Amino acid sequence: MALRCADILVSPRIQGTNTPSKIFEYLRAGRPIVATNIEAHTQIVTSEVAVLVEPRAAALANGILFLLENPGSALNLAARARSLYDRHYSLQTFIDKTEQALRLATLENTVVVAPSTIPASPKTDGSQAAPDSDIH
Repeated sequence: MALRCADILVSPRIQGTNTPSKIFEYLRAGRPIVATNIEAHTQIVTSEVAVLVEPRAAALANGILFLLENPGSALNLAARARSLYDRHYSLQTFIDKTEQALRLATLENTVVVAPSTIPASPKTDGSQAAPDSDIH
């Protein structure tokens, strides 16, 4: 993945509410992230995993400089970003959540019928056969 070659990953959106898909790739890359402090980002990332700045060029530059000048903080944020990805957004997490949802949906739609509640099947002459009869 080419993103792992970067020293810092930046998402400089100025507005919006839809999280850009690159944020998930950034988390996965395990590199320090600078993102603008707007809803599009903060739905997924917090200051625990990224440097969040105001959507202005100077603020973005300051966020990048902070990470370059504080490699320990950069490494910490990068590790927490990757951990967030692994816990909530990885392919395996997606598979696990999907399987859980399918199991729940299957259980909710399963109807268990006791044999004594099964209605008798009609005979061809219009009368009812007993549920446990051996009609062949």
